[in-house]
Amino acid sequence: MDDPEHVTDFCAEHFCLVCASAAFGLQQELEEWTASSTNEQLAGEEKPKFNFDADLVDLTCIVCKKDVFPPVLQCQNGHLACIECSQRVAQCSACSRSISRIKNVALEKILTSATVSCKYARMGCTEVCTFMSRDSHEKICSFEPKMCTVPGCNLAGFEARFPEHLKSEHNVDNIIDLENCTSEAGEYSLMATLYLDSSNSKALLTHENGVDCYLLHQESTTSGELLHITALEESLKRKYQIAVEINNEQTYCYKSVSAANTHQHGRLLVPKQPGVTFEKMFCKIRLE
Repeated sequence: MDDPEHVTDFCAEHFCLVCASAAFGLQQELEEWTASSTNEQLAGEEKPKFNFDADLVDLTCIVCKKDVFPPVLQCQNGHLACIECSQRVAQCSACSRSISRIKNVALEKILTSATVSCKYARMGCTEVCTFMSRDSHEKICSFEPKMCTVPGCNLAGFEARFPEHLKSEHNVDNIIDLENCTSEAGEYSLMATLYLDSSNSKALLTHENGVDCYLLHQESTTSGELLHITALEESLKRKYQIAVEINNEQTYCYKSVSAANTHQHGRLLVPKQPGVTFEKMFCKIRLE
């Protein structure tokens, strides 16, 4: 007669395997990958990666809705749970069945061996990474959609396209290349100098072919000229300083905490002065 404990362990393990294959439709691919892997290893070659489209299967925790990573647990109906949620929630939020302490070993093998494309592949990213490292890559992926910094524009694209977008769609024709600058103390910054153009104009400040992209906004008011800088998300960490010198005498300066992507932040006001034209307003910009 079979040992009851042995039967229970066998059933639990069998249950995990069935849930993994049934839930994700990956059983056939997994078998082919396993066979191929075995043959490759016998031939002394590197074990191949198991590839699948992560967007077509649900690999999220039923509780927190985040991607699951080993150790992966599941409820009695096969709904997945991450280790953190399984420690604080006893019942599945989808079916109210209890979350077991049995790991889904089959799925863990898939997750540790699988490679997936970046979720921004449709935007042009060609990066292929492991499922385990996908989140880390996507946080720094240059193809992640960014919102245009011009008020009222809802364009979402990646950084390399924004210089051309600003030129063609927002008539920003004043393009200025930021220059590398190192102070005597060894501090690195980007610098640009320009004369203020006309009322309500914009100037595009770029560095390294648009990798760093900033927009200088100039707005005329009854009190004078308002100046501020907006930036795409990747450039928001930089602090900026705007200094405007008039007739080589008066200087107005504003220093930010960081470049912002909205209009809700500090601006530099250059007061109106009789007889002073834009050609006499020399602007210096420093990005740290």
